[in-house]
Amino acid sequence: MGNLFEKKLIIGGILITYWTSQTGSKKPTLVFLHGWGSSSAIWMPVFTHAFPGFHTVFIDLPGFGKSEQPNAGWGVGEYASCVLNVLTKLDIDSVVCVGHSFGGSIALKIASIAPKTIRALILISSAGVRPSSLKKTIIQTVAHSMSPIFRVSFLRGLRQQMYSLLGSQDYLDATPAMRNIYARVVNEDLTPILPEIRQKSLLLWGDRDQETPLSDGTLLQKKIQHARLVVYKNSGHFSFLDQKEKILQDMQKFLEDI
Repeated sequence: MGNLFEKKLIIGGILITYWTSQTGSKKPTLVFLHGWGSSSAIWMPVFTHAFPGFHTVFIDLPGFGKSEQPNAGWGVGEYASCVLNVLTKLDIDSVVCVGHSFGGSIALKIASIAPKTIRALILISSAGVRPSSLKKTIIQTVAHSMSPIFRVSFLRGLRQQMYSLLGSQDYLDATPAMRNIYARVVNEDLTPILPEIRQKSLLLWGDRDQETPLSDGTLLQKKIQHARLVVYKNSGHFSFLDQKEKILQDMQKFLEDI
């Protein structure tokens, strides 16, 4: 699309597809990590031409878009390691990581384990803060333990109701292997690593986000040392689509100070 070039490489036996602007620059590379159930295609209409002078890389995370599916044992840490291996193969050592939702949780993990590589973070409705609601914990535990039972046809409706209560339509839409990964990543709470993150961080949130509520953004701002939270009114989980012009302005201003 536009001035982007589609590329492929193998990481740990998995075919990874990514798009790059191939622009030579002394500035940090902008690496975009999409959310669960999405792909790099969601970024491109907004960001392909938005940052002239920056080298940009859009990665289809394993199991999404044009990248192959990983094994069922993956969690946030495995995704973070995969992205770091992509950066190593591309000889990229200075990054501003832009993560949306699930991609944000991966960006947080990378920032904690590779602080010399990640120059700054731009997190859009990032995942990683997990609810401690007793109701959700009970339903989730029961639903997972009874998953073989739910294969019986007349109980499938009950399974869907339980996962709807958990906000887990993404689970129902996934392949069996990706369901195992989803069940693992939604239970990973990254809150303990947040104080370790020293990078300058821009947190962008919609005030009507129902997937990762604004309270999550407030917690990230409190726990990350150099974080600034910007809230967009009348915007949901995909604020970079709802409030395109405002988000581009805030990101461009942030990048001027990196």
